[in-house]
Amino acid sequence: MPFTPTELSSLVNEITDPRRLRKYERVNIPNVITQLHLDSGDLEGDIVNISENGILCDVTNKEGLNNVLSDMNMSIFFPMKYDHMVIHNVWCKLLRIVVLSWGAQNVPERLRIVWQFVDIEDNQANKLKIVVNQAIKEQVIKNK
Repeated sequence: MPFTPTELSSLVNEITDPRRLRKYERVNIPNVITQLHLDSGDLEGDIVNISENGILCDVTNKEGLNNVLSDMNMSIFFPMKYDHMVIHNVWCKLLRIVVLSWGAQNVPERLRIVWQFVDIEDNQANKLKIVVNQAIKEQVIKNK
């Protein structure tokens, strides 16, 4: 055989990796939080990573799973490093949800959720693009 099993496995993993299909690069920005605006009130989430078109965050499920299983409106709060910028009223579509931990009676307690931004005002989208691109540049410099 002209290749080893490890080389074949590596090639298959590279070809099937869904990250290569991403249109926008994702970045982790420490201390960024999101507020999910639900009918029952706001629910805070910790952002794992963010891009110009979506967000991955961890949420503690306090009110029942149904509150986060639909499209929703959210706000994103950036830390002082980004002048405490807030992106308001971003409509999002639920893409994926993973249960990180289970609570009493097998109810999901901690969730990791991916949303795609569906509707964001142009000025809010421009602010988000600036912050994400700045964070990407800083990450590239840091990794050099």
